[in-house]
Amino acid sequence: MKQNIPRLVALGLLLIVTLLIPAQSIGQRQSRLASCRDMGFSTEEDFFTRGPTPADGNPLISDGDLLSPTGTVCARNYDLVHDYFDVDQDMGLDAVDVIRVEQELVAFSTELDSPHGNFTAGDLLTNQGAAVPNQALLYAFGQHSDMGLDGLHFIGQTDNIVRFLSVARQQGRAFWLQHPEAFPGYLQEYGIDLWFSIEGTIDRPGATMILDGDVLSAATGTVVFGNGDWLASPIPAGLPNRGVDFGLDAVGADCRGKRDTARFSTEILYRDKDSALTFTDGTVLDYGGHTVQTNWDLIASFEPANRMMGLDALTLPSLRDRCEPLGESDYLPMIMRLFPGEQ
Repeated sequence: MKQNIPRLVALGLLLIVTLLIPAQSIGQRQSRLASCRDMGFSTEEDFFTRGPTPADGNPLISDGDLLSPTGTVCARNYDLVHDYFDVDQDMGLDAVDVIRVEQELVAFSTELDSPHGNFTAGDLLTNQGAAVPNQALLYAFGQHSDMGLDGLHFIGQTDNIVRFLSVARQQGRAFWLQHPEAFPGYLQEYGIDLWFSIEGTIDRPGATMILDGDVLSAATGTVVFGNGDWLASPIPAGLPNRGVDFGLDAVGADCRGKRDTARFSTEILYRDKDSALTFTDGTVLDYGGHTVQTNWDLIASFEPANRMMGLDALTLPSLRDRCEPLGESDYLPMIMRLFPGEQ
């Protein structure tokens, strides 16, 4: 019997290891996405990490990967576009919103059109198969062609957002192409909104033009924040009065979009004799234009050879996690009416 004990122990350990392998692989995926719970972002350039080795052993960091300031690759671009869209190439990551870490649910947009034609760079996508064409996002602003998608952030209770995205996936992209007018109504039905920015300018006869530095509401067809709201004077932001549209490359906030939680980055840099006002297109700014984190603050843990990699997408999931359930006074239409005032 004593001679069989080591063999029995070995067999028992082998059985335990075998049973744990699937759970560990799932747990590893969740833990990687959890590394982006406080903040996730993508860069504008590819680079090699000289810091921590990514979980898959590949030191190449793509502009399509979702990254954490801790030096973790939270999701490869392949993880986002392959399973449901059958895309093997890197499509870039132009906008992102991690909806729920535990369900591994990520909303995003890409920099490139799918080689299969099943989405464009302006579509709202999820890693679980939803694809809403850009025309549906813009429907409340009138009929427009694809204007791209540069920043996105969902407003509202997380459970409602999850349910909406499930319905969006079930309907399929063809439905939204044929019925783009349905998109704002679905958002309102679920008591949520999609804030987003585009990659161009829309001229509207008799109305203020829409800039790529504005944050737009897909539910109401209104400009939630203009470029001049994001960047306070003396920064010359906003057209036509102050002279420059700095663009909006990334945006994140809590579930209500409160100004004191809002973070964003611009498409172009600004230099001022006052260094406190100077920022790059890789800087995380607060509402008003103050620097919260430099680009190096974000990428330093990866130890890249260059100190500037840009910032193309931003998500702040922990702010959504901390949101209390919305009350009756926070009902979406009322929120939208209150935005021009104090929050």
